[in-house]
Amino acid sequence: MRSRAVGQSGSRAVDSDERCANSRVAYWPEPTARLSALAGTLLLAVAVFWPCLRYGFAMDDFALIEAGRAPLAVGIPAHFVPQPGVHYRPLGQYGYFWLADRLLPYAPLPYHLANLALHLLTVLLVWWLARRFVADVIAVALATLFFAIHSGYFLVLSWVALAGEITPALCCLAALACWLVYWTPGTRRRPLWWLLTCLCVVLALLTKQVAVALPPALLLYQALFQPAAGWPRRGPLRVAPAALLLQAPLALYAWFVLRVSGSHASGPYHLVFGLDAVRTGLTYILWVGDLPRLADDYPPLALAGAALGVVALLAYAGRRRDRVLLFGLGWFALFLAPVVFLPEHMFHYYLYLPGLGAALVLARLAEIMLRGLRRNTRLVLALTGAVLLVLCNVVGVVYELGHNPTMVQEAEGRRALATLRADHPQLPPGATIEFVAPADHIYYVLGYGAAVRLAYPGVPVRVVFDDILVPASSGTGPTYRYRWNGETIVALP
Repeated sequence: MRSRAVGQSGSRAVDSDERCANSRVAYWPEPTARLSALAGTLLLAVAVFWPCLRYGFAMDDFALIEAGRAPLAVGIPAHFVPQPGVHYRPLGQYGYFWLADRLLPYAPLPYHLANLALHLLTVLLVWWLARRFVADVIAVALATLFFAIHSGYFLVLSWVALAGEITPALCCLAALACWLVYWTPGTRRRPLWWLLTCLCVVLALLTKQVAVALPPALLLYQALFQPAAGWPRRGPLRVAPAALLLQAPLALYAWFVLRVSGSHASGPYHLVFGLDAVRTGLTYILWVGDLPRLADDYPPLALAGAALGVVALLAYAGRRRDRVLLFGLGWFALFLAPVVFLPEHMFHYYLYLPGLGAALVLARLAEIMLRGLRRNTRLVLALTGAVLLVLCNVVGVVYELGHNPTMVQEAEGRRALATLRADHPQLPPGATIEFVAPADHIYYVLGYGAAVRLAYPGVPVRVVFDDILVPASSGTGPTYRYRWNGETIVALP
């Protein structure tokens, strides 16, 4: 019987316990049972996140849809040229919303359904990849369910703009899948799979900056699972030329983007090094397991417990030379690293891309714990774990439905637009909508003014936010002034 675990490829140094874990009794042999587990996971993901689809557009949604509607206004090549102080995401933002605007009507629900469909596709990739690393399908099913319904991904489904989190995840997982196939013994047309891996790396880098962790992650996989005559038997790690060549797109990206845009000198995207970064990283680790959303901040004792837990897991994986655990921890650390230095910009959805690493760690630990148990005992434990996962995540999603600040601003934006439409069913061309100071809150609520312009398609509208944004050109029509009263906007004489 051919094992499904990639730990068997390359070096054949597998201990007796791992051979037992990869035996036929370690996982369901029936294809129907495997398909049922996968289908059940997808259905549970739809059920848990379905309430997230009722929201409207919020903040960045308006600006991204507006920018995606007219890429030819500045020229398509211009979107691929980095600019100082601007996030370089030509495919993850302009590309996706350009395509979505042409395929979907201008209504929130179709965009949310598109996010859900992309999430389910990501879940399928997580399942396929986890099956390549871990032979026990029960463990894989639990780990995939953990990823599929994680309450920390609430905004990924309820905020349209966070398609920009799913698309880089899809590119990164697709790159890893092609990389695994490339290294599978006996695979035909190996150069094709290497080229597909390179293509996915380039697409990921064009989708979001966090993809800078992808080439090192692929190199880590090759070093751990294809060590030739080296580790984990004896000798140093071996790095193949094919893995080193994958770093070339990363080097070009760093020169092309980071040299131009640089880092932010202040604000939420300002990089902070030191103890704040350590606390941020430990908080993200606790968020991974805090499925019912018990807290956003944790006391020092909890942070210390998280640090000790990570050290213990690393020590165990290193002592056992468990390549799956080491790769899962490495993937999680590499993709979390770009955001741990942003303590002023912490969001749960940053766990989405590192989530594959957490799922692999969970799958491997579940495989170890279920090893040697009777079939019925394994099924009872698996069902109990699945029920606990569902209950905890449902509690977490319900909490987010009532407390998430992004969704609060979605409701505020909806009320403000309703006020504008009631006051001005039709605006004269060249009209100016002016929001008097302080206008900082309504500036974000209305998507930097894009929400107002989208509300009157085909009508030139000038939107002014006193003390924040005043367009250079002057309006040719009447001016209507509004102020923010804490709940909505009210007209001024």
